[in-house]
Amino acid sequence: MSDLAPMSSLRVWILHSLGIDIARLDGGTEHFRFARFPEGLWGLLVVPILLAAFTYVAWNYRHEGQLLRSRKILLACLRCGIILAAALVLFCPVLEVDRAQELRATTILLIDGSLSQTIKDRYQADIPRRDALAQSLGLRPEEVQSLSRAELVHKALRGPQARILAGLAEKNQLKTYTFAGLPLEPVADPNLSPHGDTQALGTEPRGAITDLGGALRSSVEEEGSGRVAGIVLVTDGRATAGEDLKTVGTFLASQGLPVHAVGVGDPSPARNYRVTALLASERVFLGDPVVVDVRVDEVGFDGEPVKVELVDVFEPRGEAPGSPVRVQAIEAIFPQGRADTTVSFRFEPRGIGKHRLTARIEPRPEETFSNDNERTLAVEVVKEASRVLLISGGPSYEYRFLKNLLRRDSRIFLAAWLMSADADFPQEGNVSLKKLPATPKELFEYDVVILMDPDPQGLPDGFGMLLEEFVGKRRGGLVYSAGEKFASAFLDSPEMAPVRGMLPVTFDLDEVKEVGNGLFHEHLWPLEPTPVAMTHSATRIASQVDRNRDRWAEIAGVYWSFPARRGKPAASVLLAHSSPLLARAGEPRPVIALQFYEGGRVLWCGLNSTWRWRATAEEVYDSFWVQSLRYLTENRLSGDRRKLLQTDKDAYDLGESVRVSAFATNEDFRPLAAEDVSVEVTAPGGEPFEMKLSRDTADPGWYRGILLPRSTGEHQLRMAGGAGEAPTLKSLRVDAPRIEFESPRLDEEALKELAQLTGGSYSTLAEISRVPDQIPDRRQTLVTTDEPIPLWDNSLTMTMIAGLFTLEWILRKLWRLL
Repeated sequence: MSDLAPMSSLRVWILHSLGIDIARLDGGTEHFRFARFPEGLWGLLVVPILLAAFTYVAWNYRHEGQLLRSRKILLACLRCGIILAAALVLFCPVLEVDRAQELRATTILLIDGSLSQTIKDRYQADIPRRDALAQSLGLRPEEVQSLSRAELVHKALRGPQARILAGLAEKNQLKTYTFAGLPLEPVADPNLSPHGDTQALGTEPRGAITDLGGALRSSVEEEGSGRVAGIVLVTDGRATAGEDLKTVGTFLASQGLPVHAVGVGDPSPARNYRVTALLASERVFLGDPVVVDVRVDEVGFDGEPVKVELVDVFEPRGEAPGSPVRVQAIEAIFPQGRADTTVSFRFEPRGIGKHRLTARIEPRPEETFSNDNERTLAVEVVKEASRVLLISGGPSYEYRFLKNLLRRDSRIFLAAWLMSADADFPQEGNVSLKKLPATPKELFEYDVVILMDPDPQGLPDGFGMLLEEFVGKRRGGLVYSAGEKFASAFLDSPEMAPVRGMLPVTFDLDEVKEVGNGLFHEHLWPLEPTPVAMTHSATRIASQVDRNRDRWAEIAGVYWSFPARRGKPAASVLLAHSSPLLARAGEPRPVIALQFYEGGRVLWCGLNSTWRWRATAEEVYDSFWVQSLRYLTENRLSGDRRKLLQTDKDAYDLGESVRVSAFATNEDFRPLAAEDVSVEVTAPGGEPFEMKLSRDTADPGWYRGILLPRSTGEHQLRMAGGAGEAPTLKSLRVDAPRIEFESPRLDEEALKELAQLTGGSYSTLAEISRVPDQIPDRRQTLVTTDEPIPLWDNSLTMTMIAGLFTLEWILRKLWRLL
């Protein structure tokens, strides 16, 4: 090896004279060779030819009789030196430096970063496993149960007593990734020194899926199979997406890549109670009892009953929340052969404001996880009455009974307009209208508009577009009740196209023109409530699903219904026609359906005989219409009426993006022109923070933004109101993706099979310290040679050759040989 420190001064002088930079020799091993030395037979002949040349020179000078012997020898030596120098230049002498480079293979460490790693395993059925893990990590056994899988992995990899990462990095280069779905996420500080202090992994489980196969294949493709010494896979073995492990294992085995699997979690079957849903109207009227349905399911408890508790935290408007109050506790009993049930509570709000209702199950020690044992829902209690505008084409029974029902309800302010009445007829309701509202200021004073088979010719110009703005941007409610007289003309009217577009059902207008408003049947056909109707606030007559179904079976059937084809994709069909002759593509004819339309809600009633229900089920008739109107009114009963705050859904999985939209107007109800608006977001257990919604230049008055929730539970969005107005609120719920928690146990069988298939090993998390010993050291030494340094192409060599020629010529001149 070259070493500059002990290098002799003579050698340094020679190298400098040959024009060689000494720094080029540092760290390498030098050797000399001829770059153009002939090979084979000619190489063997070089020495004899040189010897022959030297012999000829000696013989030639020997016959120079007039010279002294010493002079002959000197000239012969000069001539031989010239020949030798010429030969050296001809063969191109060079100095080469060899450098040895150590190539290290790669050990890939894959750490599961999916949400299943947030589970805190109880190890109730496997106490020895818990104790072994506690001992290996230097923890108390109860501490193991209080830590999530991700936290235990963190301690196993980074704990000072383990030094797993340092052990892996000693033999091969270590590359660490976390995975859930693709792409892989490299972990900071992957190049660990064997004896250096390791830093925190800095990985937070948040993946909604686990693509084990994709992670294995992607990591190998990223690195190249030829340089991988082994793969360490730290996971619970539950693949919820991507290729199956056997297919990927076969691929890895063909590449000679062993997988050393480390199992994380409890392999015992899961045991868990879970509150899956909390159903109640988000806004109710003061004095109305609230029916709260709580859905519960169980795993591993074999149908054992469990007590469900409903707790209320009341927050009066403008005041701090009060203390939790227990409303009721009911034992949930699971039907034979079923793992889910519904418990119904009757809650009577104490006052105006927000009631945060929490349904919870007391966690049991043997449960696999307990973060799903409760749900919370905000119910706002309001006092103001719903302002309803009822427009009817004629004095039908449907109009008369509904008008009387709404007039009797003190929480509804009714204004009715009978289109067929004479000009001097006193219109009925809580106020007698002098004319039909035809301007935004007149119409937007109402919360719900009911169109009961209206005559399109009697409506004001532009009324269809006005209704679309009322529903979409003013979050109003709309009911369209079809009738035999005007429905066909109304839906076919170009002026009413905006209304047709808002309805939750589709039509074939050519068919409607051909058959008119529909056919009458000779006998009554029953209406069938859909599964959605059993829990929807508009059609939930009884708290229990079975009882609710029985009550709806009491209503009278129909002779006539409008020929709607099917519900739109976003619609909720509540009641359907039972005649198979009216079904389209296997879907029954929708008779009553609901849907959201931008900020508002729309109800389709495809019959004009709900009044017949009163003969057999008067309570069902009254409840349906009152509850439907209240459902349609909910969006208008809270906050500043000049503002709307909404999200694309009400419930999200953690990791999903929430699209937040707001519509804002000024005091004159004109679209706001500000560049952005602020929305305050409050997440469970966190401080409120502000997000900005940017102005949508294509849609005046609308503002859009994206929210990325970082925690589960109820989130509250709040947009400040104008002077004297309450803030506009919107609640949404974020849940953990169920796919990651459906089967949370450690799948040791799959991981052992993968390890065996690839020639690797399987270890529990308590045994992870033995993994570095399973991976071979596959480092290699690669010798590379620097570019040759020529020794002849320099001033020193040329000077020496010229000097020899000159000296010989001078001597021959002096000694009279020329």
